[in-house]
Amino acid sequence: MTCRACEGQIDEAAAFCPLCGADLLLGEPWAATLEGEESGVPGLPHDGRLEECSVDELSAFLLSAARDLQEIEAFGAALVLELERIGEAEPDSRAQELRAAFEETIARAEVLAYWFRLPVREVVERFSSEMTRQEFSERHPQLAWAALREYACYVDLHSPAEAHDVYVRRVWHHLARRGRTQVATWAPDDKRFRLTFNALLLEALPGDGAVDMPGMELINSGPDCMEGMLQVTLTPAIWRYWHDTALAPPAHVFVYTQANPLGRPAWDADGPSPALVNVARAEAARLEENHGVEVTWSTLRVAQYPAVSWDFRHPWGMRLLVQRYVRVYTPERVFFLRGYAYAEAPEYVAAVREAIASFEPGAAQTAAAPPPRPEQERA
Repeated sequence: MTCRACEGQIDEAAAFCPLCGADLLLGEPWAATLEGEESGVPGLPHDGRLEECSVDELSAFLLSAARDLQEIEAFGAALVLELERIGEAEPDSRAQELRAAFEETIARAEVLAYWFRLPVREVVERFSSEMTRQEFSERHPQLAWAALREYACYVDLHSPAEAHDVYVRRVWHHLARRGRTQVATWAPDDKRFRLTFNALLLEALPGDGAVDMPGMELINSGPDCMEGMLQVTLTPAIWRYWHDTALAPPAHVFVYTQANPLGRPAWDADGPSPALVNVARAEAARLEENHGVEVTWSTLRVAQYPAVSWDFRHPWGMRLLVQRYVRVYTPERVFFLRGYAYAEAPEYVAAVREAIASFEPGAAQTAAAPPPRPEQERA
């Protein structure tokens, strides 16, 4: 959904906008919508005896603490931008002042994380013995959003250094959500292709090592695989370790290569060849059967090479997965790009699509067939 205050795209279960802190529907400061609550983290009810607190009492405390985490993250991001803006234009004293202020936000974040994670652990212990995570999310959507998703990275911390690390990563993520970019490019040693992506959101893992990572059981690689040989995987840049879903939902771009089974040309004088159109329709039908959703496909050109793309979204667990497949046909080989991200993280959906759109086959590829006439069809 869209925040009324800053127009950011936000998870519909959010209690407040994690970008600007406003009430999503009213567009007003979120704290003003809480009856009887003052700004800042309140004292724990029942003198901190969490076992005596009701879920509503814990929820009120947690959402207030989460709102303070949002505020300190936004302030930290503003300090980073100000440091970048002044550059060499201001005296060193001003830069030192901003750096000192940023260090103070780190200390504040460490304190807030401490007061946040205590009741979160109490809440998790209670619902894990009484209901499933999905049931908990349905009964208490805003609390689940804050405690299990948006600010979950502040829960399992064991030292000030970990809190420091998580906060800094969250600040960079905050900047990326507000449209900040840091352009990076990756290419294999033989320069057979190139990818450009936003390094604030994605980073490159070369080779096919991703197939051995937790959660990648459905990912294959090799000369006999339908997709081909995995060349590189883009993953969330703010992850501390593989599959660190506490900091970011999974979002990936996989790039495969294999020999071109169609031969040339994939385009004829009138547009896409029948073989290419048949590939597009057959893959769309396969995906629709696998996922039970409509798949949209189109033929296009990528750096003058013929290509086909497939777009679809489907439920995955409790969330909605957004996927894009693209196959690029050069005379020698096929490049297959598969990208996905969760709809609840629109910044990753956009980053994945932009990375796929940036794909360029290397100069070593031979000249492409004549320019095609794009054809689109909804299978």
